[in-house]
Amino acid sequence: MPKKYQWCVLLAASYVFYAFAGWKLLGYMIFTTCTVFFCALLLNRIEKQNVKRWLIALTIAANFSTLAFFKWFNALAGIGNRLIGVVAETSFSIPTYSLLLPLGISFYTFQAIGYLVDTYRGTIKPERNIARFAIFVSFFPQLIQGPISRHDELAEQLYASRKFNYVEARRGFQLIIWGMFKKMVIADRLTPMIETIFSDLSVYNGLYVVIGVVVASIRLYADFSGGVDMARGVAQMFGIIMPQNFQRPYFATSLTDFWRRWHITLNNWWRDYLFYPIILSKPMTILSRFTRKKISRGLGKVIGVYIALFIVRMINGMWHGADLFYIARGLYDGTLLTLGVVLAPAFVRMIKVLRINSECFSWRLFQIIRTFLIVCFSRVFIEAGGVKTGVLAIVSVIKDFNPWILNFNNVFIEFLSQRDTKIVITSLLVMLIVSILQEKGIALRETLEKQNIVFQWIVLLGGIFAIILLGVYGFDYDPAGFLYEGF
Repeated sequence: MPKKYQWCVLLAASYVFYAFAGWKLLGYMIFTTCTVFFCALLLNRIEKQNVKRWLIALTIAANFSTLAFFKWFNALAGIGNRLIGVVAETSFSIPTYSLLLPLGISFYTFQAIGYLVDTYRGTIKPERNIARFAIFVSFFPQLIQGPISRHDELAEQLYASRKFNYVEARRGFQLIIWGMFKKMVIADRLTPMIETIFSDLSVYNGLYVVIGVVVASIRLYADFSGGVDMARGVAQMFGIIMPQNFQRPYFATSLTDFWRRWHITLNNWWRDYLFYPIILSKPMTILSRFTRKKISRGLGKVIGVYIALFIVRMINGMWHGADLFYIARGLYDGTLLTLGVVLAPAFVRMIKVLRINSECFSWRLFQIIRTFLIVCFSRVFIEAGGVKTGVLAIVSVIKDFNPWILNFNNVFIEFLSQRDTKIVITSLLVMLIVSILQEKGIALRETLEKQNIVFQWIVLLGGIFAIILLGVYGFDYDPAGFLYEGF
């Protein structure tokens, strides 16, 4: 295509791609695009600060209320109807609707609102071409499950004209193959095992629950990071570099470290557009000042951080879904993360008193395993499908303690065939080795390019044939969608 029209092709491709999810849903993305675009232009022209605040607040409210309606209306209506039934005998009930959550509504809404806030803060200039802004909102690789890009990171790449770059195309294709391997060979093959365990917790209790949440956590990482790798790979084939969304999160040594490595673009969004505004808000400033004067100077300095951490994790849980078990998960994460920050000085003193060598590998391994298990158990409510069933599942780990199941047949063969078991174990070892090398700072794709061309093709064809021969797919198979495409 002529260079000056290349971005138009990407825009058309993005809207056609989205239309496959249902052309009627395009209206919601167009609504977000138009309201945010014109609001940003007006913010640049209006001088009165109060008017600016009202304008941006109304625009944000309009977009987030649309998102909240799709995510929460039916759930809140159900709770309201139950309360009405308890309070009074009446035939009245709040109506519910058959709602199809628009594809990627959270991701394009967050991306657009981030742009709007940055424009309000004066860190970026507003885009004056609505079609160019539309491609920033709708760029198709990121629509399904992110990553959530910033305007100053992505926009210029989308508009720039470029020639075909073989190196970038090859690297992008390699990333797509790696993402497909994680999704189709690992994640989709583990799905039946997880569904079997959590479909009947009366049979699969005790340590089966531990096995279930560990496998579910591995499946989630392989599925989510695999999907994002595919998205980033597709973009890179066009010469567009999107931000990383994962940095080996299961190698984290603390919960704080985990959230720095997991779904990075979303957590950075929470940090910049929710966490810091809460800390710097007037009510929090008053509370901090009061706490310093009346209770404790030290507590007054950090109370805003504790409250903001808890609120962010709770809202993150609510963002994931309109069910009480998502709120329970947010409560779990918020409580543990806040306690971790509060008790950090005590842990440091304990390490000194007990003379623990915190620089050795064994201590780091302990931290990694501890953090991994804490993160895994945050999924028990989600996999069990409710708060009550989640609590019962956790209780059964202690009450129905059954260590005799920890053998090869009970852990694998009961849920997977021998062939699937071999494939899963081998694939997980491959993913582990790749993660260890990346954690050591080795750029694998760049390292591969330094090898002989024959070796490069052996690795690439090996990945392709691994997906063809070992991937879960076929005419008689109901393919598992991406776990995060529903957000």
